[in-house]
Amino acid sequence: MHSASEYNLDELNAALKRTIFSSKLHYFPEIASTNTVAMQAAGTGTEEGTVFLTDQQTSGRGRNGHSWHSQPRTSILVSIVLRPRITAAQSLWLSLMAGVATQKAIHETCDVKCDLRWPNDLLAGKRKV
Repeated sequence: MHSASEYNLDELNAALKRTIFSSKLHYFPEIASTNTVAMQAAGTGTEEGTVFLTDQQTSGRGRNGHSWHSQPRTSILVSIVLRPRITAAQSLWLSLMAGVATQKAIHETCDVKCDLRWPNDLLAGKRKV
């Protein structure tokens, strides 16, 4: 883990204890893409539950080859290595399920209703969450 962030990394690590994410949080102040790093790590056998978190992405990866960058400390930018024991057809639902779970968590925690757009984009008003 690295230094200064808007995230309280000690608190995050404490919250992750006794989960598959325990002691597997990797924080970077800036990174090209959490998804790229997670895919590379997964390819070399990193453990399930490994989390990659950053304050800023310079080459984020979107659908259909789109790339984007983020402004520092304005987004939750995270990728997690999972190794689900499901078929490829079943895995298509994971992205949608993640969007629905995040939509519900935002509503319950912040009392903000978000629209879910395929496959997992959340919009609060006209702004992407």
